[in-house]
Amino acid sequence: VALILRQRTAQALAHFGIRADLVPASYSGEALGHAMTQSGAVQNGQSVLLARAREGAPELSDLLAAHGISVCELPLYETRQKKMDDFCPADYDWVTFTSASGADSFASMCETAQRGGTQGLPALCIGEKTAERARALGMRVSVAKQATIHSMIEFLREAAQ
Repeated sequence: VALILRQRTAQALAHFGIRADLVPASYSGEALGHAMTQSGAVQNGQSVLLARAREGAPELSDLLAAHGISVCELPLYETRQKKMDDFCPADYDWVTFTSASGADSFASMCETAQRGGTQGLPALCIGEKTAERARALGMRVSVAKQATIHSMIEFLREAAQ
């Protein structure tokens, strides 16, 4: 069973002959968990391999566990902070985030470079969970219409006009 979070991921995997059995209407781990349990794609007593970021939000794992589903998490990548001595956040019109951990790393980078914090910085976030974190870090947040990179690009195009 292939349960995919985003439509574009499903399309990309189709090129390799992997068909998505379930793509939720809303793009979040929580939405995927609800879709998985409500559709019967996974049931009590079954196991799920969750391949994702090391810093992935716990909502999906917690929701599945609450339904008696065993979750094995396989971290495929991690968010790592890059040292940038000449970095200045004020040089940019927008900063973009696709994860809360990315927003945390960025804020830490701003502090480390002693370039001021993230207070009032215009940030475009892929979804509400990421936006919540960016707001907590003091950023002036906008959220893409859909939780996709394509939607973020469209937002930035419109903002530039």
